[in-house]
Amino acid sequence: MSEPIIRIHLGSHKTATTYLQETLLLNSERSAAAGLAYLPLSVVRPPLRDAIQARRKRQKQKGYRLFSKGAVDARAKMDEIAWWFDIDMPVTLSEENILGEAQDSYGGGIYPNAAIGLSVLRDTLPQRPLEFFLAIRSYASYLASMYAESLRHGGFIPLEKYLKFNRLSPGSWVTLVDTIRKTFPEARIVTWRYEDFSALEPQILERLSGVPFAQMHRLSQSVVLPSASSEAIEEMIAMAPDLSPQQRVYTMLALQDRYLRSDKSQRFLPWSDQDKAAMSERYDRDVEQLKARSDVEVLG
Repeated sequence: MSEPIIRIHLGSHKTATTYLQETLLLNSERSAAAGLAYLPLSVVRPPLRDAIQARRKRQKQKGYRLFSKGAVDARAKMDEIAWWFDIDMPVTLSEENILGEAQDSYGGGIYPNAAIGLSVLRDTLPQRPLEFFLAIRSYASYLASMYAESLRHGGFIPLEKYLKFNRLSPGSWVTLVDTIRKTFPEARIVTWRYEDFSALEPQILERLSGVPFAQMHRLSQSVVLPSASSEAIEEMIAMAPDLSPQQRVYTMLALQDRYLRSDKSQRFLPWSDQDKAAMSERYDRDVEQLKARSDVEVLG
Protein backbone atom coordinates (compact mmCIF):
# COMPACT_ATOMS: atom_id res chain seq x y z
CA MET A 1 0.00 0.00 0.00
CA SER A 2 1.43 3.39 -1.01
CA GLU A 3 2.10 6.16 1.46
CA PRO A 4 -0.50 8.97 1.56
CA ILE A 5 0.36 11.96 -0.62
CA ILE A 6 1.58 15.38 0.50
CA ARG A 7 0.29 18.32 -1.55
CA ILE A 8 2.08 21.65 -1.25
CA HIS A 9 0.68 24.83 -2.76
CA LEU A 10 3.66 27.14 -3.35
CA GLY A 11 1.70 30.20 -4.44
CA SER A 12 3.05 32.13 -6.12
CA HIS A 13 2.52 35.52 -4.48
CA LYS A 14 -0.24 37.72 -5.92
CA THR A 15 -2.10 34.84 -7.58
CA ALA A 16 -5.14 34.48 -5.26
CA THR A 17 -2.99 32.62 -2.74
CA THR A 18 -4.57 34.23 0.34
CA TYR A 19 -8.01 33.44 -1.03
CA LEU A 20 -7.07 29.79 -1.49
CA GLN A 21 -5.54 29.58 1.99
CA GLU A 22 -8.59 31.08 3.67
CA THR A 23 -10.97 28.85 1.70
CA LEU A 24 -8.96 25.74 2.62
CA LEU A 25 -8.95 26.79 6.27
CA LEU A 26 -12.70 27.42 6.24
CA ASN A 27 -13.20 23.88 4.90
CA SER A 28 -10.56 22.13 7.03
CA GLU A 29 -13.22 20.21 9.01
CA ARG A 30 -14.80 18.93 5.80
CA SER A 31 -11.36 18.00 4.50
CA ALA A 32 -10.72 16.04 7.70
CA ALA A 33 -14.06 14.27 7.29
CA ALA A 34 -12.96 13.36 3.75
CA GLY A 35 -9.72 11.92 5.11
CA LEU A 36 -7.33 14.81 4.37
CA ALA A 37 -5.40 17.02 6.80
CA TYR A 38 -5.01 20.70 5.90
CA LEU A 39 -2.19 22.37 7.82
CA PRO A 40 -3.14 26.01 8.48
CA LEU A 41 -0.75 28.79 7.55
CA SER A 42 -0.57 29.80 11.23
CA VAL A 43 0.94 26.38 11.97
CA VAL A 44 3.41 26.02 9.10
CA ARG A 45 4.63 29.60 8.50
CA PRO A 46 6.52 30.31 11.76
CA PRO A 47 8.74 27.18 11.83
CA LEU A 48 9.27 27.24 8.05
CA ARG A 49 10.20 30.92 8.16
CA ASP A 50 12.69 30.35 10.97
CA ALA A 51 14.23 27.29 9.34
CA ILE A 52 14.57 29.04 5.97
CA GLN A 53 16.10 32.14 7.54
CA ALA A 54 18.56 29.97 9.48
CA ARG A 55 19.57 28.17 6.28
CA ARG A 56 20.04 31.47 4.44
CA LYS A 57 22.27 32.64 7.26
CA ARG A 58 24.13 29.36 7.21
CA GLN A 59 24.89 29.68 3.51
CA LYS A 60 26.23 33.21 3.99
CA GLN A 61 28.51 32.35 6.88
CA LYS A 62 31.84 30.68 6.35
CA GLY A 63 32.90 28.05 8.85
CA TYR A 64 29.31 27.44 9.98
CA ARG A 65 29.60 24.29 12.10
CA LEU A 66 27.03 21.54 12.00
CA PHE A 67 26.50 21.70 15.75
CA SER A 68 26.66 25.46 16.17
CA LYS A 69 23.72 27.12 17.93
CA GLY A 70 22.25 28.28 14.61
CA ALA A 71 22.35 24.79 13.15
CA VAL A 72 20.76 23.27 16.27
CA ASP A 73 18.00 25.92 16.22
CA ALA A 74 17.32 25.24 12.55
CA ARG A 75 17.17 21.49 13.19
CA ALA A 76 14.67 22.04 15.99
CA LYS A 77 12.44 24.05 13.66
CA MET A 78 12.67 21.39 10.97
CA ASP A 79 11.73 18.72 13.51
CA GLU A 80 8.72 20.84 14.45
CA ILE A 81 7.65 20.91 10.81
CA ALA A 82 8.21 17.17 10.36
CA TRP A 83 5.98 16.43 13.38
CA TRP A 84 2.91 17.59 11.46
CA PHE A 85 3.46 15.01 8.73
CA ASP A 86 3.54 12.09 11.16
CA ILE A 87 -0.02 11.16 10.29
CA ASP A 88 -1.39 8.36 8.14
CA MET A 89 -3.50 10.48 5.79
CA PRO A 90 -2.96 12.87 2.88
CA VAL A 91 -1.71 16.30 3.94
CA THR A 92 -2.10 19.68 2.22
CA LEU A 93 -0.33 22.92 3.06
CA SER A 94 -0.08 26.28 1.35
CA GLU A 95 2.82 28.68 1.93
CA GLU A 96 4.09 31.03 -0.77
CA ASN A 97 7.07 32.20 1.30
CA ILE A 98 8.77 28.84 0.82
CA LEU A 99 9.85 30.21 -2.56
CA GLY A 100 10.91 33.58 -1.21
CA GLU A 101 9.58 37.04 -0.44
CA ALA A 102 8.74 40.15 -2.43
CA GLN A 103 12.10 41.82 -1.78
CA ASP A 104 13.87 38.86 -3.42
CA SER A 105 12.82 40.30 -6.79
CA TYR A 106 14.85 43.49 -6.22
CA GLY A 107 17.87 42.00 -7.95
CA GLY A 108 15.79 40.63 -10.80
CA GLY A 109 14.23 37.28 -11.56
CA ILE A 110 11.46 34.99 -10.36
CA TYR A 111 12.28 33.72 -6.86
CA PRO A 112 16.06 33.63 -7.28
CA ASN A 113 16.46 32.14 -3.79
CA ALA A 114 13.77 29.46 -4.12
CA ALA A 115 16.30 26.64 -3.80
CA ILE A 116 16.88 27.54 -0.14
CA GLY A 117 13.28 27.13 0.99
CA LEU A 118 12.81 24.06 -1.19
CA SER A 119 15.93 22.47 0.32
CA VAL A 120 14.44 22.94 3.81
CA LEU A 121 11.36 21.05 2.63
CA ARG A 122 13.49 18.33 1.06
CA ASP A 123 15.40 17.79 4.29
CA THR A 124 12.23 17.85 6.40
CA LEU A 125 9.48 15.97 4.60
CA PRO A 126 9.02 12.23 5.04
CA GLN A 127 9.49 9.85 2.13
CA ARG A 128 5.98 10.12 0.71
CA PRO A 129 4.52 10.96 -2.70
CA LEU A 130 4.69 14.71 -3.33
CA GLU A 131 2.57 17.00 -5.48
CA PHE A 132 3.42 20.69 -5.89
CA PHE A 133 0.88 23.28 -7.02
CA LEU A 134 2.10 26.54 -8.54
CA ALA A 135 0.25 29.45 -10.13
CA ILE A 136 2.15 31.54 -12.65
CA ARG A 137 1.29 35.02 -13.89
CA SER A 138 2.24 37.33 -16.74
CA TYR A 139 5.63 38.86 -16.00
CA ALA A 140 4.66 42.53 -16.34
CA SER A 141 1.75 42.40 -13.90
CA TYR A 142 3.40 39.90 -11.55
CA LEU A 143 6.64 41.87 -11.12
CA ALA A 144 4.74 45.14 -10.73
CA SER A 145 2.60 43.52 -8.01
CA MET A 146 5.68 42.18 -6.25
CA TYR A 147 7.21 45.65 -6.18
CA ALA A 148 4.01 47.01 -4.61
CA GLU A 149 3.96 44.10 -2.17
CA SER A 150 7.50 44.89 -1.06
CA LEU A 151 6.44 48.45 -0.26
CA ARG A 152 3.60 47.11 1.90
CA HIS A 153 6.18 45.21 3.94
CA GLY A 154 8.51 48.15 4.42
CA GLY A 155 10.98 47.46 1.62
CA PHE A 156 12.18 49.90 -0.98
CA ILE A 157 14.40 50.11 -4.04
CA PRO A 158 14.21 52.95 -6.59
CA LEU A 159 11.69 51.99 -9.25
CA GLU A 160 14.07 52.63 -12.14
CA LYS A 161 16.57 50.13 -10.67
CA TYR A 162 13.84 47.54 -10.14
CA LEU A 163 12.68 47.87 -13.73
CA LYS A 164 16.23 47.64 -15.06
CA PHE A 165 17.18 44.57 -13.02
CA ASN A 166 14.00 42.71 -13.95
CA ARG A 167 14.19 43.75 -17.59
CA LEU A 168 17.63 42.16 -17.85
CA SER A 169 17.11 39.13 -15.60
CA PRO A 170 17.15 35.68 -17.21
CA GLY A 171 14.91 34.25 -14.46
CA SER A 172 11.54 32.84 -15.49
CA TRP A 173 8.72 30.52 -14.44
CA VAL A 174 10.47 27.80 -16.42
CA THR A 175 13.62 28.37 -14.37
CA LEU A 176 11.57 28.12 -11.16
CA VAL A 177 9.96 24.86 -12.27
CA ASP A 178 13.43 23.56 -13.10
CA THR A 179 14.53 24.40 -9.54
CA ILE A 180 11.57 22.51 -8.08
CA ARG A 181 12.30 19.54 -10.33
CA LYS A 182 16.00 19.52 -9.43
CA THR A 183 15.19 19.55 -5.71
CA PHE A 184 12.37 16.99 -5.98
CA PRO A 185 13.11 14.70 -8.95
CA GLU A 186 10.14 12.39 -8.31
CA ALA A 187 7.48 14.96 -7.38
CA ARG A 188 4.46 15.76 -9.48
CA ILE A 189 4.26 19.44 -10.49
CA VAL A 190 0.90 21.03 -11.29
CA THR A 191 0.73 24.60 -12.59
CA TRP A 192 -1.78 27.00 -14.07
CA ARG A 193 -1.99 30.54 -15.38
CA TYR A 194 -3.37 33.01 -12.86
CA GLU A 195 -5.29 34.54 -15.75
CA ASP A 196 -7.31 31.27 -15.92
CA PHE A 197 -7.98 31.03 -12.18
CA SER A 198 -11.69 31.86 -12.27
CA ALA A 199 -12.40 28.92 -14.56
CA LEU A 200 -10.00 26.57 -12.76
CA GLU A 201 -10.92 27.45 -9.17
CA PRO A 202 -13.26 24.45 -8.57
CA GLN A 203 -10.68 21.97 -9.86
CA ILE A 204 -7.83 23.49 -7.87
CA LEU A 205 -9.77 23.65 -4.60
CA GLU A 206 -11.08 20.10 -4.96
CA ARG A 207 -7.58 18.71 -5.48
CA LEU A 208 -6.13 20.62 -2.55
CA SER A 209 -9.00 20.07 -0.10
CA GLY A 210 -10.34 16.62 -1.01
CA VAL A 211 -13.86 18.09 -0.86
CA PRO A 212 -16.22 18.40 -3.86
CA PHE A 213 -16.46 22.08 -4.80
CA ALA A 214 -20.26 22.06 -4.56
CA GLN A 215 -20.00 20.95 -0.92
CA MET A 216 -17.43 23.54 0.14
CA HIS A 217 -18.14 26.50 2.40
CA ARG A 218 -17.53 29.75 0.56
CA LEU A 219 -16.01 32.87 2.03
CA SER A 220 -18.72 35.35 3.04
CA GLN A 221 -16.52 38.28 2.03
CA SER A 222 -13.16 38.79 0.43
CA VAL A 223 -10.24 38.35 2.80
CA VAL A 224 -7.78 39.46 0.15
CA LEU A 225 -6.37 42.95 0.51
CA PRO A 226 -7.14 44.93 -2.66
CA SER A 227 -4.15 45.77 -4.78
CA ALA A 228 -2.86 49.29 -4.26
CA SER A 229 -3.74 51.83 -6.92
CA SER A 230 -1.06 53.40 -9.07
CA GLU A 231 -1.65 56.73 -7.27
CA ALA A 232 -0.93 55.15 -3.87
CA ILE A 233 2.22 53.42 -5.10
CA GLU A 234 3.58 56.46 -6.92
CA GLU A 235 3.15 58.64 -3.83
CA MET A 236 4.76 55.94 -1.69
CA ILE A 237 7.77 55.77 -4.03
CA ALA A 238 8.28 59.51 -3.63
CA MET A 239 8.10 59.30 0.18
CA ALA A 240 9.88 55.97 0.82
CA PRO A 241 13.56 57.14 0.80
CA ASP A 242 12.87 59.38 3.81
CA LEU A 243 10.96 56.78 5.83
CA SER A 244 12.06 53.88 8.01
CA PRO A 245 10.79 50.39 7.10
CA GLN A 246 8.24 50.59 9.93
CA GLN A 247 7.01 53.98 8.73
CA ARG A 248 6.65 52.66 5.19
CA VAL A 249 4.31 49.90 6.35
CA TYR A 250 1.82 52.26 7.95
CA THR A 251 2.23 54.99 5.36
CA MET A 252 1.37 52.46 2.65
CA LEU A 253 -1.76 51.43 4.55
CA ALA A 254 -2.84 55.05 4.82
CA LEU A 255 -2.20 55.67 1.12
CA GLN A 256 -4.17 52.58 0.11
CA ASP A 257 -7.09 53.90 2.12
CA ARG A 258 -6.76 57.38 0.61
CA TYR A 259 -6.43 56.20 -2.99
CA LEU A 260 -8.87 53.32 -3.24
CA ARG A 261 -8.54 51.34 -6.44
CA SER A 262 -11.90 51.04 -8.15
CA ASP A 263 -11.06 49.38 -11.46
CA LYS A 264 -8.27 47.80 -13.50
CA SER A 265 -7.43 51.10 -15.18
CA GLN A 266 -5.83 52.18 -11.90
CA ARG A 267 -3.39 49.25 -11.85
CA PHE A 268 0.25 49.94 -11.21
CA LEU A 269 1.99 48.81 -14.40
CA PRO A 270 5.16 50.89 -14.79
CA TRP A 271 6.66 49.16 -17.83
CA SER A 272 7.01 50.81 -21.21
CA ASP A 273 4.83 49.54 -24.05
CA GLN A 274 7.92 47.91 -25.55
CA ASP A 275 8.73 46.15 -22.26
CA LYS A 276 5.14 44.97 -21.85
CA ALA A 277 5.06 43.53 -25.36
CA ALA A 278 8.38 41.72 -24.86
CA MET A 279 7.33 40.34 -21.48
CA SER A 280 3.97 39.18 -22.83
CA GLU A 281 5.68 37.36 -25.69
CA ARG A 282 8.13 35.78 -23.25
CA TYR A 283 5.32 34.66 -20.94
CA ASP A 284 3.37 33.05 -23.78
CA ARG A 285 6.52 31.27 -24.94
CA ASP A 286 7.27 29.99 -21.43
CA VAL A 287 3.70 28.75 -20.94
CA GLU A 288 3.96 26.77 -24.17
CA GLN A 289 7.30 25.36 -23.04
CA LEU A 290 5.75 24.17 -19.77
CA LYS A 291 2.80 22.64 -21.63
CA ALA A 292 5.22 20.67 -23.80
CA ARG A 293 6.95 19.09 -20.81
CA SER A 294 6.02 15.56 -19.79
CA ASP A 295 6.97 16.17 -16.15
CA VAL A 296 4.60 19.11 -15.63
CA GLU A 297 0.79 19.17 -15.63
CA VAL A 298 -0.58 22.50 -16.87
CA LEU A 299 -4.25 22.99 -16.01
CA GLY A 300 -6.60 24.67 -18.43
